[in-house]
This record gives sequence, C-alpha cells and structure tokens, in this order.
Amino acid sequence: MKNDNKIIAEFMGFTKDSKDLYLIDDYSLRGEDEYQATYVSEMKFNTSWSWLMPVIEKIESIGFSCDRIDGDVFINDKNGNNVIPNPMDVNTMTMLQKTYYVVIEFINQYNK
Repeated sequence: MKNDNKIIAEFMGFTKDSKDLYLIDDYSLRGEDEYQATYVSEMKFNTSWSWLMPVIEKIESIGFSCDRIDGDVFINDKNGNNVIPNPMDVNTMTMLQKTYYVVIEFINQYNK
C-alpha cells in the first residue's frame, strides 16, 4: 500500500522532498491544520474519496474515463475500450478499494 500511494503521489506531480516525504500543494488533499509535507505512509489515497477523486480527475483530464457499472469499476480510453479490468476479488472489495485498485493498475500501465 505504501508503494502504491507513492506511485499515485508521483503521478499527481507531488514534489519529493526526501525519501518518503512529499510536498502537497493541493489544499483539497489536506486540511488547513495539516502540514504541507506528508509522508507516503500518511497519504490517504487508499482510504479517502477526498484524496482519490483528484486522481480520477487527472486521469480523465488526459483522455481516459473512469466508469462504474453495476458495482464494477473500469478505466476506458477515449474510444470506450476497457484499459484496466475490474479486480479479480471484486465481491470482497468496497467501491473505494475497487477504484483504488484500477487507479494503481492504470498508473502502472501509463508509466510504461
């Protein structure tokens, strides 16, 4: 999970300050009382829609779509072709977990 949040942080363009410390300029991802720098272990992409939704918005801004159909989550290209399949253990996952999974899979493929 820690490494996955790091992948998202880098995809989102967070500035790396040290080994596991990233600067977060996006105030929507942290409260006013939270520090601008956040350790990977403190990132909430895997537990908070408030953190994950800006990632979905960035994915959509580069020409892909994130769709939910009958409780499943897919990332599609501009032609509607499925780029990332639904997780295998879909029945045991929450919608947030499914979305997090497809986001990580998308970023891994996108970075190749």
